[in-house]
Amino acid sequence: MQLTVDSGEFDYSWGLMVTILSETGVSLLLYGRYIPFFLIAAYTLSRRWKTPGIKLLVIASCVMAVLGTIQLGVSVAITVTTARFFQQVIRGQILNEPNFLHPLVTIQNFTFVINVFVTDSFLLYRCYVIWAFQKKVLILPVLLMVSTFVTGIVAFNGVADLRIPYGLGAATNLVLTASTAGRIMWIRRAASLVGLDDTLRDRYSLAIRIILESGAIYAIGTTAMMVIATFNILRVYDIGIGVAGQLMNIIPTFTLMYVGLNNTVECHPTQSPPGTSYIQDSPIRSSARTPFESWRELGIIKGGNREQNSGGV
Repeated sequence: MQLTVDSGEFDYSWGLMVTILSETGVSLLLYGRYIPFFLIAAYTLSRRWKTPGIKLLVIASCVMAVLGTIQLGVSVAITVTTARFFQQVIRGQILNEPNFLHPLVTIQNFTFVINVFVTDSFLLYRCYVIWAFQKKVLILPVLLMVSTFVTGIVAFNGVADLRIPYGLGAATNLVLTASTAGRIMWIRRAASLVGLDDTLRDRYSLAIRIILESGAIYAIGTTAMMVIATFNILRVYDIGIGVAGQLMNIIPTFTLMYVGLNNTVECHPTQSPPGTSYIQDSPIRSSARTPFESWRELGIIKGGNREQNSGGV
């Protein structure tokens, strides 16, 4: 007996299969680039395990790795399920289940939203450290983060517009990037008035560049997803989810990898790096902890021991 295949069902299933394969392929490619970054970051940071703040960074990177792995695993599961559906179509055994991918897609979306929140939390902590642990700078980004998380859960369940969480996510990133880079630029400017060492000035500039570049990539990604959602380009949107799911982990992990490698040649703990003596009487000193002392936790600026860098406070 010859089986016939409905052309409309075939076109739909074939287009879905190509989209899912593309999404999973992109995820696999980016995941393959992400894992070396994560392993290097975890190894180099673990060598400084007793340094304040390092444990939190390692834990955050591990959580992001787990979430990224779960997203990839779900993408593979979606691909396998879609392949079976396509096989049924080819055989003429049409499935009467239009939402056969719904459970897996729900898990994927939920994991994606949690991953966004964890990544933003890392960026928030970085901003908090650079602002010398001033809680007032956390108010606006925390509100944006919570709003992004809530609207993301609601939107992925089809209740709200997808553009809302992506817009809030872009706003969160812009606020955190501007606050972090702006703080470093202000401190560099203030420090130049009291004779900042050239080496430290270069480190300030490098920190600003890394923050702005990573922030720009993140902002471009969220903006692109918002545009795709606006024009309802479903196939492109699905592939974009695969890209964004891994890219949001690559950006902060690359920063952590740089931090870890940069500090493997850190100066001896009993020595203060050149140019830190100005902090004792500098107008940029805030509270009992100096920028150098706080930033050592993120490796942005290498610092000496606490007593030397903070003037014995």
